[in-house]
Amino acid sequence: MIALADASADAAAAATDPGERARLAEHAAEESAHIALWDRFARAVDADLDSAPTPETAACARAWAGYRRSYAGHRAALYAIESAQPAIAATKAAGLRRHYDLDTPDATSYFDVHTDRDVEHAAENRELLARHAADADPGELVTEAGRVLRANWTLLDGVERALSPAA
Repeated sequence: MIALADASADAAAAATDPGERARLAEHAAEESAHIALWDRFARAVDADLDSAPTPETAACARAWAGYRRSYAGHRAALYAIESAQPAIAATKAAGLRRHYDLDTPDATSYFDVHTDRDVEHAAENRELLARHAADADPGELVTEAGRVLRANWTLLDGVERALSPAA
């Protein structure tokens, strides 16, 4: 979440159009506000909020933040992330309810919010990407989208590794 907020803030800073910059800054602020929702979820499942991230989580955060990527690269990365999140969030919320009997706002609000809001965020990012893609390197756009999606899978691999009993 912090990395997504950082990527949105960096994209806002790189935007040349003042209206676009304002929309992106608002998006970054919203993503920052979602950190509190995640912390509520973490507390609901008794997670240690002070634990160090796994190496896979840290790598995902770096990939998502995408320091030094172009403006169009930010757009491609954010579109890739946020177009996938509604289905992922809905699946996670349903799983928490069905498999863990966690049906409280603290446990599911983060996922419920992203089931809806990221549909809107993805549409906005798609519009902005389309506006700037003609002037961008298509290879860079594909690379950035692939990098953030691979990083997400790597993060999940790290969660599985951390939660699996030692072999």
